[in-house]
This record gives sequence, structure tokens and C-alpha cells, in this order.
Amino acid sequence: MEKNAASLPSDLKDSNRRLVLEAFCRRAENSAVMIAEETGLSRQTVKKCIDYYIGIGTLESCGKGASTSIGGKRPDMYRFQSNIRLVSIQMHHRDVEVASFDLNGRQVGQWNSGDMSFRCFDEVLKQIEIGYSLLSAADAKGRTLIVTLSSPLGYSEDYRLNEATPYPSWPDTDLMRDVQSSVARVIPSARQIELYSDGTAAGAALLQRDYAKFNGKIYVTFYTSNGIGGSLFIHGVPQNSRLSAVGSMGHYIVSPEDPEPCFCGNHGCLERQVSRERLRRRLAARPEEYAASVLGQQDVETVTYRDIFRGAAMGDRLCQQESRRSADHFAVAVKNLILTLSPDYIVFQGEFGAADTVFRRELQSQIEVMKMLRSYKGEICYDPHPLNEEEALGNSYRMLREFVTNNEMLLTERK
Repeated sequence: MEKNAASLPSDLKDSNRRLVLEAFCRRAENSAVMIAEETGLSRQTVKKCIDYYIGIGTLESCGKGASTSIGGKRPDMYRFQSNIRLVSIQMHHRDVEVASFDLNGRQVGQWNSGDMSFRCFDEVLKQIEIGYSLLSAADAKGRTLIVTLSSPLGYSEDYRLNEATPYPSWPDTDLMRDVQSSVARVIPSARQIELYSDGTAAGAALLQRDYAKFNGKIYVTFYTSNGIGGSLFIHGVPQNSRLSAVGSMGHYIVSPEDPEPCFCGNHGCLERQVSRERLRRRLAARPEEYAASVLGQQDVETVTYRDIFRGAAMGDRLCQQESRRSADHFAVAVKNLILTLSPDYIVFQGEFGAADTVFRRELQSQIEVMKMLRSYKGEICYDPHPLNEEEALGNSYRMLREFVTNNEMLLTERK
């Protein structure tokens, strides 16, 4: 039988408080009655938990709710403290994006540096400072508690860049130290700073978009942009390694006979086989076919796989050939993932999240070539949302989970 919250052992009291706080992750505004009905806790216990969170600055009152169909007193409603901010910093190959969110996942502000070439990490930090300063000036009431940086960089256990990086001029960069010092200067209120790969950030967005589908499952993502990354989530938790290599899907060997080395030092990496550079070289080597295709009026140096998929969907022969070719390379990686992990979901994000039916059918047929995989019950999914949107959403989800877990410490330290 449930006891009064004031007399509960500390672990049970913490458990009850966590149940109450989780309700606000699922629904922006709640009454004590709504949470009691949902959790099985008594109304009195829920109200004590809410009062506790109001006292430390996690929740706030937001007026009265609607009365029931039979009338009666309108309930008091509560929500997350509206002035707390979670800041997502996304570093890409040629731009930096800074976005600010409230605890309900609503984007409060967003800034992008525009296309740039970064000669050193100090230039990235400068853009972070510019972006955050502009956002905070427009949001005077907001106070940032958690900051997350997601990037395509590979790093070691101590957060130093590893040698397999597309930025060879940055070998001595200490990501955590440099980011922390920069954030401390511009965001003195920040109490927690996290580093994630871009693939992990985008992968977390799936939990925000469809928690019921992806939580409690094993899923793998392919993050497809200039390069190929990804993530592995087991029961809602991203899996990482000491070398940040778990999501390095682009370095699966799919064509070992390829004479051209990848920047990682290997031959035949998936990333090299389906890179935009290789695609454009192949198209440029077939000038007559290219001119006759739906791509013919487009500068070949601007073609992406999104263009290929649009052309393939229109029935263009050249585009369909390239779509099938890329599917055959991905099929090698996908089959190995299924044999190793048998994930519930394999999700393509980014450019290949917009793959046409030619790609999808070719990929499926290549998987079914292996008889032992014909009984695979998992699902291959395609996420059409832009990657910068998914990264920001995933970062906000991860930061909210951190806040729910550590809010008392974060808010107490601030005081």
C-alpha cells in the first residue's frame, strides 16, 4: 500500500518523483489528477512531488485546466519551468548551427553560420560564440543549463581527435577542453556539456518522433550526408565505444578490391563507394548519357543522391542505374548488420532517407539473396527529415533525458 510521500524511504520517494516528472516528458501540461490516474500514485503523493519540483525550480504553475464533462472544479495545471534552455550545437563539415530549446522540445531560436571552410577548431568555436550570443540576446529570459555538441569528428577515449579524421590539420584538438572553455565564456549558466557524434544525435530523434515504436528495441541508423555515419541504440540507449567508432558505418568494407584508399587508410569503405565525389566522377565519365538524362541541365558537380532518386522515380535510366549501384553497396553492410545484431529496425537518414523505390527494392532483393536472411523480421525504414533538423531534435531529446535524471543537481548547483 502506498505511503504518504513525506514518510517514504528515500529510494521510493525518488522513484515516485521520477514517475511524476516523466509525465511531463510525455505531455506538456498536467494536473495532479491526470498524473495520478496515469501512474497509479495517489493524488496527494503526486501533489507533494509537484510541490517539491516547483520548490527547486523544475516545474511551474500554468493556470487552470478544463472542467470535466460533469462539471466541477477546474484543476490546477503544471508544466516544466518555461525559462530553462537546452542548447544544441551542431558542427558539420562546412557550417555550424546553434539551436535553443525549452524543456518541452519547442525550438526557441536557431542560427546557422552559412557555408564556411574551417581551417582550425578555433574558427568553429568563434562561430559557436557568435551564434549563441545572437540567440541569447533575443531570449533575455532564458537560462541555459545543458549544452550538447554533435559533430562528424572521430575522437579517442580522452576526447582528442583520432588520426582517421577528415580534418588532418586539427590533430591536437582536445574537443572536450576546447568546447568547455568556449561554452564557459559564452554560456556561464551551463552546468553540463555533452559531446555526441552527429549520427547518434540524429538517431536519438527517432525516439522523440516515435517513442512507442523505437524505445525498448534495437535499431541501427545510417547517417548519410557528405560521409556515412550512423548509430546503434539498444532499449533507448546509444551504444558508444572508446574510439567513438560504433557509428562508423561508412568504414564497413564493401568493395575490398577498390584501389583507391579511404582517408581512414583502408580500401573499399562504404563511404568511398557511395560518396558524392565518386558519383559525380562516374556521371562526368558518361557525358552523352548524362546530357540525355533528366540531370542533363544540371552542373554535374552539384548532383547529389537526392537528385538521383528523383530522376530514378521519373524512370530515368541513368539515375536508376546509380540508385541500384548504391543499393548493392549498402546491401553488403546491411546484411552484415542483420547477421551480427538482427536489429528490429535499420533506418536510413539524410540523403538516403529519401531513397526511391528502385533503391528500396534492390536493397531488399540483395538481402533476400541470402537464404538465411529471408526470415528476418526486422524493418528497414527511411527517415525523410533533413539531417540538421534530426540532429537538433535528437540533441534536445538527449538533453531532456539528462535534465530529468539530474535536474535536482543542475538546479541546486545553479543556486
